[in-house]
Amino acid sequence: MKTTLIAVFILSLSLGAAAYKKKAAPAPVAPLRLSSSLLELQRVASATDKDIANLGIDKPKSNWKTLWISSGSHKQQSEMAVSLQRNLETAMPELIREVQTSRGSVSSTFKLYNDLNAVHQTLGSLVGSLDTHSKNPVPASLANDLSTMGRIRQQLSSYIQDVTASMESGVKTPYAASSTPAASTNPQLPKKIIVDDNEPDPKPVRKKTASVR
Repeated sequence: MKTTLIAVFILSLSLGAAAYKKKAAPAPVAPLRLSSSLLELQRVASATDKDIANLGIDKPKSNWKTLWISSGSHKQQSEMAVSLQRNLETAMPELIREVQTSRGSVSSTFKLYNDLNAVHQTLGSLVGSLDTHSKNPVPASLANDLSTMGRIRQQLSSYIQDVTASMESGVKTPYAASSTPAASTNPQLPKKIIVDDNEPDPKPVRKKTASVR
Protein backbone atom coordinates (compact mmCIF):
# COMPACT_ATOMS: atom_id res chain seq x y z
CA MET A 1 0.00 0.00 0.00
CA LYS A 2 2.78 2.38 0.86
CA THR A 3 4.53 1.60 -2.43
CA THR A 4 1.34 2.33 -4.35
CA LEU A 5 0.91 5.74 -2.68
CA ILE A 6 4.49 6.69 -3.50
CA ALA A 7 4.00 5.69 -7.15
CA VAL A 8 0.82 7.79 -7.40
CA PHE A 9 2.58 10.76 -5.83
CA ILE A 10 5.49 10.55 -8.28
CA LEU A 11 3.08 10.22 -11.23
CA SER A 12 1.20 13.33 -10.07
CA LEU A 13 4.41 15.34 -9.90
CA SER A 14 5.41 14.19 -13.39
CA LEU A 15 2.06 15.15 -14.89
CA GLY A 16 2.15 18.51 -13.12
CA ALA A 17 5.63 19.29 -14.45
CA ALA A 18 4.63 18.29 -17.97
CA ALA A 19 1.55 20.51 -17.81
CA TYR A 20 3.64 23.45 -16.60
CA LYS A 21 6.17 23.04 -19.43
CA LYS A 22 3.37 22.79 -21.97
CA LYS A 23 1.78 25.96 -20.63
CA ALA A 24 5.00 27.96 -20.33
CA ALA A 25 6.37 27.15 -23.81
CA PRO A 26 5.35 29.71 -26.47
CA ALA A 27 3.22 28.44 -29.31
CA PRO A 28 5.17 27.76 -32.52
CA VAL A 29 4.64 30.09 -35.45
CA ALA A 30 2.31 28.62 -38.05
CA PRO A 31 4.02 28.42 -41.45
CA LEU A 32 0.76 28.99 -43.34
CA ARG A 33 0.44 32.46 -41.85
CA LEU A 34 3.62 33.71 -43.51
CA SER A 35 2.90 31.85 -46.75
CA SER A 36 -0.52 33.47 -47.09
CA SER A 37 0.95 36.90 -46.35
CA LEU A 38 3.56 36.47 -49.10
CA LEU A 39 0.96 35.35 -51.64
CA GLU A 40 -1.25 38.30 -50.78
CA LEU A 41 1.71 40.67 -51.04
CA GLN A 42 2.51 39.34 -54.52
CA ARG A 43 -1.06 40.01 -55.57
CA VAL A 44 -1.30 43.52 -54.12
CA ALA A 45 2.11 44.50 -55.53
CA SER A 46 0.98 43.62 -59.05
CA ALA A 47 -2.37 45.37 -58.54
CA THR A 48 -0.73 48.52 -57.16
CA ASP A 49 1.65 48.65 -60.11
CA LYS A 50 -1.31 48.62 -62.52
CA ASP A 51 -3.29 51.16 -60.49
CA ILE A 52 -0.37 53.60 -60.51
CA ALA A 53 0.07 53.13 -64.25
CA ASN A 54 -3.62 53.92 -64.78
CA LEU A 55 -3.14 57.30 -63.09
CA GLY A 56 -1.02 58.49 -66.01
CA ILE A 57 1.21 60.53 -63.70
CA ASP A 58 4.37 59.49 -65.51
CA LYS A 59 2.96 60.82 -68.78
CA PRO A 60 3.60 64.40 -70.03
CA LYS A 61 1.49 67.07 -68.39
CA SER A 62 -0.40 67.55 -71.63
CA ASN A 63 -2.21 64.28 -70.87
CA TRP A 64 -5.85 64.96 -70.01
CA LYS A 65 -5.53 63.16 -66.69
CA THR A 66 -2.78 65.53 -65.48
CA LEU A 67 -3.94 68.92 -66.77
CA TRP A 68 -5.28 69.89 -63.34
CA ILE A 69 -1.97 69.28 -61.56
CA SER A 70 0.54 72.09 -61.03
CA SER A 71 4.01 71.65 -62.53
CA GLY A 72 5.73 71.21 -59.17
CA SER A 73 3.18 68.72 -57.86
CA HIS A 74 3.20 66.80 -61.12
CA LYS A 75 6.97 66.42 -61.05
CA GLN A 76 6.96 65.18 -57.45
CA GLN A 77 4.13 62.75 -58.08
CA SER A 78 5.80 61.50 -61.25
CA GLU A 79 9.02 60.77 -59.38
CA MET A 80 7.14 58.87 -56.67
CA ALA A 81 5.14 56.90 -59.25
CA VAL A 82 8.26 55.86 -61.19
CA SER A 83 10.08 54.87 -58.00
CA LEU A 84 7.14 52.83 -56.77
CA GLN A 85 6.65 51.01 -60.05
CA ARG A 86 10.34 50.15 -60.29
CA ASN A 87 10.27 48.67 -56.81
CA LEU A 88 7.00 46.79 -57.30
CA GLU A 89 8.21 45.25 -60.56
CA THR A 90 11.76 44.24 -59.57
CA ALA A 91 12.87 44.68 -55.95
CA MET A 92 9.80 43.46 -54.07
CA PRO A 93 9.19 40.28 -56.15
CA GLU A 94 12.83 39.31 -55.68
CA LEU A 95 12.67 39.85 -51.91
CA ILE A 96 9.49 37.78 -51.70
CA ARG A 97 11.21 34.91 -53.50
CA GLU A 98 14.15 35.13 -51.09
CA VAL A 99 11.82 34.73 -48.11
CA GLN A 100 10.12 31.76 -49.75
CA THR A 101 13.42 30.12 -50.68
CA SER A 102 14.87 30.59 -47.19
CA ARG A 103 11.65 29.26 -45.65
CA GLY A 104 11.03 32.41 -43.69
CA SER A 105 14.48 33.18 -42.30
CA VAL A 106 14.54 36.23 -40.07
CA SER A 107 17.15 38.08 -42.14
CA SER A 108 15.32 37.73 -45.47
CA THR A 109 11.94 38.51 -43.91
CA PHE A 110 13.35 41.61 -42.27
CA LYS A 111 14.69 42.84 -45.63
CA LEU A 112 11.25 42.38 -47.15
CA TYR A 113 9.67 44.19 -44.21
CA ASN A 114 11.97 47.19 -44.65
CA ASP A 115 11.24 47.36 -48.37
CA LEU A 116 7.48 47.06 -47.82
CA ASN A 117 7.66 49.77 -45.16
CA ALA A 118 9.37 52.15 -47.61
CA VAL A 119 6.86 51.33 -50.37
CA HIS A 120 3.94 51.83 -48.00
CA GLN A 121 5.21 55.23 -46.86
CA THR A 122 5.88 56.42 -50.42
CA LEU A 123 2.50 55.19 -51.62
CA GLY A 124 0.87 56.97 -48.69
CA SER A 125 2.60 60.21 -49.71
CA LEU A 126 1.44 59.76 -53.30
CA VAL A 127 -2.15 59.13 -52.23
CA GLY A 128 -2.02 62.16 -49.93
CA SER A 129 -0.69 64.36 -52.71
CA LEU A 130 -3.38 63.17 -55.09
CA ASP A 131 -6.04 63.80 -52.47
CA THR A 132 -4.75 67.35 -51.92
CA HIS A 133 -4.15 68.48 -55.49
CA SER A 134 -6.68 66.43 -57.41
CA LYS A 135 -10.15 67.67 -58.29
CA ASN A 136 -11.26 64.07 -58.45
CA PRO A 137 -11.22 61.62 -55.51
CA VAL A 138 -8.36 59.16 -55.17
CA PRO A 139 -9.22 55.88 -56.93
CA ALA A 140 -10.71 53.43 -54.46
CA SER A 141 -8.46 50.67 -55.79
CA LEU A 142 -5.31 52.62 -54.89
CA ALA A 143 -6.64 53.37 -51.40
CA ASN A 144 -7.37 49.67 -50.94
CA ASP A 145 -3.83 48.82 -52.05
CA LEU A 146 -2.43 51.14 -49.39
CA SER A 147 -4.63 49.60 -46.70
CA THR A 148 -3.70 46.04 -47.69
CA MET A 149 0.01 46.82 -47.66
CA GLY A 150 -0.29 48.29 -44.19
CA ARG A 151 -1.98 45.14 -42.94
CA ILE A 152 0.65 42.83 -44.50
CA ARG A 153 3.42 44.99 -43.06
CA GLN A 154 1.96 44.42 -39.59
CA GLN A 155 1.79 40.68 -40.25
CA LEU A 156 5.46 40.55 -41.21
CA SER A 157 6.38 42.54 -38.13
CA SER A 158 4.45 40.13 -35.89
CA TYR A 159 6.08 37.14 -37.60
CA ILE A 160 9.59 38.51 -37.03
CA GLN A 161 8.84 39.22 -33.37
CA ASP A 162 7.37 35.74 -32.80
CA VAL A 163 10.28 33.94 -34.47
CA THR A 164 12.85 36.00 -32.60
CA ALA A 165 11.14 35.27 -29.28
CA SER A 166 10.97 31.56 -30.10
CA MET A 167 14.66 31.45 -31.02
CA GLU A 168 15.61 33.18 -27.78
CA SER A 169 13.56 30.70 -25.75
CA GLY A 170 15.03 27.74 -27.61
CA VAL A 171 11.78 26.68 -29.32
CA LYS A 172 12.17 25.75 -32.98
CA THR A 173 9.62 27.22 -35.39
CA PRO A 174 8.42 25.18 -38.37
CA TYR A 175 8.96 27.97 -40.87
CA ALA A 176 12.03 29.82 -39.62
CA ALA A 177 15.46 28.81 -40.81
CA SER A 178 18.26 29.39 -38.33
CA SER A 179 21.86 29.52 -39.49
CA THR A 180 23.15 29.05 -35.94
CA PRO A 181 24.21 25.42 -35.28
CA ALA A 182 22.51 23.70 -32.38
CA ALA A 183 24.48 23.84 -29.16
CA SER A 184 25.54 20.56 -27.58
CA THR A 185 23.29 19.43 -24.73
CA ASN A 186 26.29 18.15 -22.73
CA PRO A 187 29.11 20.60 -23.32
CA GLN A 188 32.56 19.52 -22.23
CA LEU A 189 33.68 21.74 -19.38
CA PRO A 190 37.37 22.62 -19.17
CA LYS A 191 39.30 20.79 -16.51
CA LYS A 192 40.13 22.88 -13.46
CA ILE A 193 43.73 22.71 -12.35
CA ILE A 194 44.55 23.95 -8.85
CA VAL A 195 48.08 25.12 -8.11
CA ASP A 196 49.03 25.30 -4.42
CA ASP A 197 51.99 27.62 -3.96
CA ASN A 198 52.11 26.83 -0.24
CA GLU A 199 52.79 23.16 -0.73
CA PRO A 200 56.11 22.30 1.05
CA ASP A 201 59.07 21.26 -0.98
CA PRO A 202 59.75 17.53 -1.04
CA LYS A 203 62.31 16.35 1.52
CA PRO A 204 65.74 15.55 0.07
CA VAL A 205 66.53 11.88 -0.19
CA ARG A 206 69.55 10.89 1.94
CA LYS A 207 71.95 8.50 0.33
CA LYS A 208 73.01 5.58 2.46
CA THR A 209 76.77 5.17 2.82
CA ALA A 210 78.28 1.75 3.16
CA SER A 211 79.90 1.19 6.56
CA VAL A 212 83.61 0.40 6.55
CA ARG A 213 84.59 -2.40 8.82
